[in-house]
Amino acid sequence: MDQAENKMEKLEFGEWKLERLLGSGAFGKVLLMINRQTGEKIAVKKIHRDSPFVADNNWDKELDILHHLKHPGIVASLPVPPDLRSLSCDAPILCMEYCNGGDLRQVLNKPANCCGIPEMDVLDILRDISSAVVYLHSVKVVHRDIKPENVVIQQTEEKKFYKLIDLGMAKNLNKQSLCHTLVGTLQYLAPELFSCEKYNNTVDYWSLGVVIHECITGVRPVLPGQPPVVWMQHAERKTHSDICIYSHPSGEIVFSQKLFKENHLSSVVQAQMEEWLKLMLEWNPAMRGRHWVPDASRPPGPIVAFGLLEKVLTTEVVSIFWVEGLALLSYIVSDDNVTMETIHEWIERDTGISPRYQLLVLPRGYASDSGKSARQFFGSEELGNVCLFSKFNDGSECKLTQVYPEFLETMLANPREEFEYRIQKRMWAQSVFFINHQSTLYRKLNHALKIHSTYMTVRASLLKQQTDFINGALRHAVSRHDLFTSSLKQDQYNYKLQAQRGGLPSCTLLEKWNKEEFTLSNKLAELQSRCTTLEQVVQRTVSGVAEAAKLAGVFLAKPSVALDNCSQLALELYSDLQKRSAEQKQQMENNVAMTKVVVKAFKNRSQLFTDCFTQIRVVEKASADVDSFLPQLIVLKNEIDQFQDQIFVFQTSRQNDVWTLLERAVTLWQRTSMINQPHAASEPSLLNIPSLSLREDEARESMVVIQENQSLRYQIQDTLSRGLSATCNPTPHRIDWNFLND
Repeated sequence: MDQAENKMEKLEFGEWKLERLLGSGAFGKVLLMINRQTGEKIAVKKIHRDSPFVADNNWDKELDILHHLKHPGIVASLPVPPDLRSLSCDAPILCMEYCNGGDLRQVLNKPANCCGIPEMDVLDILRDISSAVVYLHSVKVVHRDIKPENVVIQQTEEKKFYKLIDLGMAKNLNKQSLCHTLVGTLQYLAPELFSCEKYNNTVDYWSLGVVIHECITGVRPVLPGQPPVVWMQHAERKTHSDICIYSHPSGEIVFSQKLFKENHLSSVVQAQMEEWLKLMLEWNPAMRGRHWVPDASRPPGPIVAFGLLEKVLTTEVVSIFWVEGLALLSYIVSDDNVTMETIHEWIERDTGISPRYQLLVLPRGYASDSGKSARQFFGSEELGNVCLFSKFNDGSECKLTQVYPEFLETMLANPREEFEYRIQKRMWAQSVFFINHQSTLYRKLNHALKIHSTYMTVRASLLKQQTDFINGALRHAVSRHDLFTSSLKQDQYNYKLQAQRGGLPSCTLLEKWNKEEFTLSNKLAELQSRCTTLEQVVQRTVSGVAEAAKLAGVFLAKPSVALDNCSQLALELYSDLQKRSAEQKQQMENNVAMTKVVVKAFKNRSQLFTDCFTQIRVVEKASADVDSFLPQLIVLKNEIDQFQDQIFVFQTSRQNDVWTLLERAVTLWQRTSMINQPHAASEPSLLNIPSLSLREDEARESMVVIQENQSLRYQIQDTLSRGLSATCNPTPHRIDWNFLND
């Protein structure tokens, strides 16, 4: 930058002033200008006067292309404000919308993203940039320089938007859709560009695939850190199924069909992205983006990569944290027909836990509803994962196992062994990922403890409510039994009284009534005893739940930051590694410093995970106790209901006995009256008394039956006395009481 330009950049231009330098390169620089009146910000791209970019007419081409493009995934060009036109007197300028989030390279260079960025961000980049690429190709434009530096971020209050910039390398495709100029950044160029072959828009497919691979894993797919002349000779041996090629610490060149496990994708999305990357990173440009056909003589099929990507972006995935296995299970639930039964079957397949022993707890502390679809899990992701607990455990400590990342395992085997920079960088990146992952798991375990404690407390509250409800039902049953007993005693008294007056005696009838009363009294005593015992046990269980919840609350109130501290130390070491000078990067170095941090993290992990699992086991035990009583309460409630039904049956039966007795007595009285007084006026028949209306389907009407029975009891007594005393034969007639046994 010369003095004239330095001086120019310090000046203000009418309402506009220079805020800061956004970036610079071989061709020019990008300035951030702000309007002092309105606060509007714009990016101004200014090309060096002597840049070959101007001499080759690439600048005019970028201006022409940008002015004709309108897409949310492409940075929009803006008219040059009148006050800034003087900037273009010695060199061209381009005014563009300002994106306040920086570029993707800045994001990827952050130590925390050394093994890739979060899944949601990856999918957002895919959605925005792939849409922009499809649009460019639809208007016959190939970008030819897709790389992280050319993806900028617009940050709003709601979300991030990713946009392509720098179309200076873009070219309008001719009728044959072929180009042959070698342009772009070497590390992201498609292989055919290095062999001076003619190419078409599929070069953008390769570049996009490389960028997305780097977003997922933190490294480029083909021998990252090696110059093209080195990685090209190995990449030529790449098959269709190979996604990446990397150098093992032992020096072996490894071809892999899988993404590095050290990433932030769910298993479902990872599998989908592996299939997509196979299409985008196809070595043969004629087959790139298409379904692979092994027969080279067959013509290539249509482009399918973006159709597959659309399915990836619209797939709805639910992630479930398996507490015992310290793993995240992911399942596609886009289809409304995916039931909870299906989810339980998938979980059994992946964990070996039988559906009957699976407990799925939602982030708010409620169990999943088996009557709803699996989509009930949506809308709670921001609160944390759904957690899977096993109802079948013996309370033993969780056995912590660990599989180390490949490069980290090599580092730990011999921390003092020296490695070149690119290998050491990967070792330290995996170390950062490993420690961060342990810290994330610890937070997930704390989350699992929290929601299981909430679930346990809610279930204990339900248990207490059910117990109170059953006690209420028992009190109602006692009241009905008391009324039954009172009514029975009155019937027994009246029956004995009429028998003493010469009425109809029957030992069988009294024995039946006494037996029914004995059965009910014994059953009531049994129910009362069981309720009392169960209430005492439930009270102890509820107290145990309160104590377990209190202990969990105390534990969660002071979470350890030991792993976070180790994570911060690892990030600082990795950041220092990145800042090494070019000369230092040429030197071999050992890994003692990072190994110490990893070992410290591992020791902290063992203690912290054990402590957390101990609390989880306490909560699981208390929760299991609560769940064990709920079925007992249901059984007890059903028996109380059956007891009340039995009271109604016995009360109805006794009333039928009384009415049958009345009918027999009246019949006997009528016959006797006809013999003694054949011409006597017939008295009104008591049999014309309306019969009682009984509805067995409603137990409450037994009360009505009892009351009607009591109101008619004295009529029966008087009729029996008057009728039987009028007979000429003082000896009681022999009555057939077998009807009582019907």
